Amino acid sequence: MIRAVGAALAMLGSVGIGLRAYLGLSARVRELAGFASMLEILRCEIELRLTPIDRALETARNAGTARTFVERVLDGVRVRGCAEIAEVWSDASKAEPREIRSVLEELKPVLGRYGANEQGRALADARRRMDALRERAESDLRRSGKLYMIFGICGGIAVTVLLL
Repeated sequence: MIRAVGAALAMLGSVGIGLRAYLGLSARVRELAGFASMLEILRCEIELRLTPIDRALETARNAGTARTFVERVLDGVRVRGCAEIAEVWSDASKAEPREIRSVLEELKPVLGRYGANEQGRALADARRRMDALRERAESDLRRSGKLYMIFGICGGIAVTVLLL
């Protein structure tokens, strides 16, 4: 009886490890998609509607895209003011993964310093780079995600057979 319970727990643990790896890849895809959406919202607000950066960020926050990043930027803007947007943007991006941070850092010299068209072009370029990262992450999810699940199940079966 104890061996059967141990085998069942080993099977569940192994499947859980595979599922956790799969869900991690899936979360990465969602995170990159959220940042791409946030950049597109900012582009539309700044370039097309000529919205000031602080109100454009509030619109992005209300849309729920990259919410924690946007809230960090808004908190910095409230404390330091819109004139310091480049430093606030840079400080907020430091908490993000390296691949996202590299795209966000390229916007630092442009946001709040140039006209709406230049900011819009920079945001559109950043969105394209973020979309490319998302597409690579989706490819990883399709390719590796299935492998993680299969290895988790197969590993669980192997451990179960060894224990029984």
